[in-house]
Amino acid sequence: MAGANPAKATFAFYGKSVALVSDKALNRGPANVFIDGIKVGSINGLSTTKFNMVIMFSQTWASNGTHVLQVVTTSTKRVDIDVFVVGA
Repeated sequence: MAGANPAKATFAFYGKSVALVSDKALNRGPANVFIDGIKVGSINGLSTTKFNMVIMFSQTWASNGTHVLQVVTTSTKRVDIDVFVVGA
């Protein structure tokens, strides 16, 4: 995700846990993380050293449910999403 601020990625899922996996690098930037419309955290992919497949955010609930995770950039720097991992 890059370009106009803010860029957004939305992921709907059913499960009791979710993780956002991304990379970190010098040309990456920050984003806010929302679940079900509520800000639950932030991530920052900026790093002087390149790292691949980093768990940037995770959330767990007591039972399975339907949720929507949204990542919203807070700068014009690039935010990559490699994969969302859902646990049931």
